[in-house]
Amino acid sequence: MNNRWRLSLVLLLFVTLGVYVDWKQYSDADFHETLQEHLDAKETWILDHALLKGDTVITIAQDVVFKGPKTYRAFPLVANLLANLNLETTHTDLEVVFKCLDGYAPHMPLEKVLSGKGFLAYKDLDIKTNENWADSLSQKLSPFYLVWQNADQESYVWPYALTEIQLKSSKEAFQAALPENKKHYRGFELFSTHCMKCHSVNKVGGTMGPEFNFPTNITTYWTKDNIRKFIKEPTAYRYNSKMPPIGQTINNDQFEAIYDYLESMKDKVLVED
Repeated sequence: MNNRWRLSLVLLLFVTLGVYVDWKQYSDADFHETLQEHLDAKETWILDHALLKGDTVITIAQDVVFKGPKTYRAFPLVANLLANLNLETTHTDLEVVFKCLDGYAPHMPLEKVLSGKGFLAYKDLDIKTNENWADSLSQKLSPFYLVWQNADQESYVWPYALTEIQLKSSKEAFQAALPENKKHYRGFELFSTHCMKCHSVNKVGGTMGPEFNFPTNITTYWTKDNIRKFIKEPTAYRYNSKMPPIGQTINNDQFEAIYDYLESMKDKVLVED
């Protein structure tokens, strides 16, 4: 497939998604730069049931959230939102961020999302009513629950109450939360993996839990020992805390790296517009 034909497919995708591109100003040689620029420009897709296509029945052998086999009505993720993206390895520095009603905001590399078998589930076919979800779960799971048919399901994110999907360059997505000193990058990576789904640093990350740096860094008002104990048993500090214990997930060496990263961010002040 030549560059001109690939550019046509991408432009068609942009039109479908509401992204305006003045194609006359670009040549075939600018194909990848144009693609990268306008992917960055299109930051958010609001998930609208009426606009999604490919409604189908899927079976999940082992649902990560329900801990067992499940059957859903769902829409294919990639075919609806990320189709026709023909990115070379030098142009795959993009992150997909999933935004949920409760502030949960996990992210995954675009390359991983494209290689996965993701579906936007909207109806549980295992219940015996005509409702989309069981009464006790309707408000929790609607409007969409992202599920995967991959063998390595645990390495994928499974957000529910999903309303928006953002596509950003890694630099754009994480710039405000990146440490100034490279020695803290490991701590940032661990924070990104284990904490950023719910917590933010300089407003980068989820909003389900507290922000950790803006306007005041958490290490200035919580001692290291209290933070360490809190993540092991949150309900010992806060009644009815929504945070699950993660002391078994993060070992002491990893905790130290995350804490050092957070402490270092005190010097990176967020400048608001």
